[in-house]
Amino acid sequence: MALVHAFRGRASLLLGSAVGAAFGGYAVYSMFNVSRASSGPALSPEEWRSFKLVHREQLTHTANPVWLFRFGLDDPEASIGLHVASCLLTRAPATKSDGTATWAIRPYTPITSVNQRGYFDLAIKVYKVPTAGKVSSYIHDLKVGDSMDFKGPLSKLPIEDIAKRKEVGLVAGGSGLTPMLQVAEEVIRQKLPVKLKMIFANVSEDDIIIKDHLDALAANNDNLEIHYLVDKAKSADWNGGVGYITKEVVEKHLPAPQPENLILVCGPPGMMNALSGDKLPDKSQGPITGLLKDMGYDSDTVYKF
Repeated sequence: MALVHAFRGRASLLLGSAVGAAFGGYAVYSMFNVSRASSGPALSPEEWRSFKLVHREQLTHTANPVWLFRFGLDDPEASIGLHVASCLLTRAPATKSDGTATWAIRPYTPITSVNQRGYFDLAIKVYKVPTAGKVSSYIHDLKVGDSMDFKGPLSKLPIEDIAKRKEVGLVAGGSGLTPMLQVAEEVIRQKLPVKLKMIFANVSEDDIIIKDHLDALAANNDNLEIHYLVDKAKSADWNGGVGYITKEVVEKHLPAPQPENLILVCGPPGMMNALSGDKLPDKSQGPITGLLKDMGYDSDTVYKF
């Protein structure tokens, strides 16, 4: 069965999350040693481990399509070793300005559950040159049977901090869905008494990944609401929102700016700057600015992935 169809109607499947881990772009680092994964968690935060690509499939058919890449674990009973909320790092060969070899490093959040055994999936948007990323382009060129190096987990926001809240808003733009999905599925898996309200913004209906799975997840869990928003609807049958995230959209579809609530934000720089302000260059949270600040949200009620 094609993987794109395997998502449909599987509300009980906890996918985890991916497409760009919302860590912000790739960076270039020094080389590290690689080790073969052993028993226990497949990933290690201390060393790079290599896993083979076992399947690849195109999920969206847009100008910048999203592809699914499945990597197999050496032990079919092992899990990847991530927790919520966290991501992994991967690397691709690169060249410094002086011509010496190095690595380009990029974080991703898998779209398989943190409890999935035997493999993990990455959903990656592939851009055309000149905007193509070094790591995403390298992964796109992999053939089944090729290997890729991974390391992790890279911790983000502990699920314990989310569990303390009454309502949590999940604002995702495009590939920013990945950490939001990871959080939502863990809240549902643990049956936490947290109300989840998601806004998932995309350019068009065609850019929405795994919509069938999201719809099933919401339909089968009363504590999850999803509002889809597109810049411009292509179909007359579209029943989601059209336009951008405005004050009216926030008031209608997200929790109020109260201490017991929390808003999680992840998306492209333009969306981040307009909504909450982006993270600082050192990847710390930075001040809350933009629309959310104007509406009374602050650093205690907003977290940026």
